[in-house]
Amino acid sequence: MTSPHPPSQIIPLNAELLDIGDIARFLQVNPKTVSRWCLAGCFESIQTPNGKRRIRTNSLLACIRESDNSYPSDFSDPLLKVSEVAKKLGVRPKSISNRIGEGGFPAIRIGVGKGLYYIRQSKLDELLEQN
Repeated sequence: MTSPHPPSQIIPLNAELLDIGDIARFLQVNPKTVSRWCLAGCFESIQTPNGKRRIRTNSLLACIRESDNSYPSDFSDPLLKVSEVAKKLGVRPKSISNRIGEGGFPAIRIGVGKGLYYIRQSKLDELLEQN
């Protein structure tokens, strides 16, 4: 489920707090997944008086930068799920997962437990240019 909008349109740059839905669209996951990650401590969040959870923008960026400290602070480099990368390369997602595990693909891990792996669009483009 690739988002039709560039990341800069999903993540408002001037916002200190983000809606769970914005982050879910950016990471291409269900909003409930983002909520679970908040409860597990992946993101620093607050709860508004009406019960809505908001995530600090710098917390999302810090989570991404745990795996890739050069990720741009304006969220301008789209993150691709393993399944998207596999589709673009014409291989099975398991092949991409194996390459990530072997260190052959620079990946960003987000979440708890096994979490989800993402590959920056720019890194995929670099790898494709080399081959």
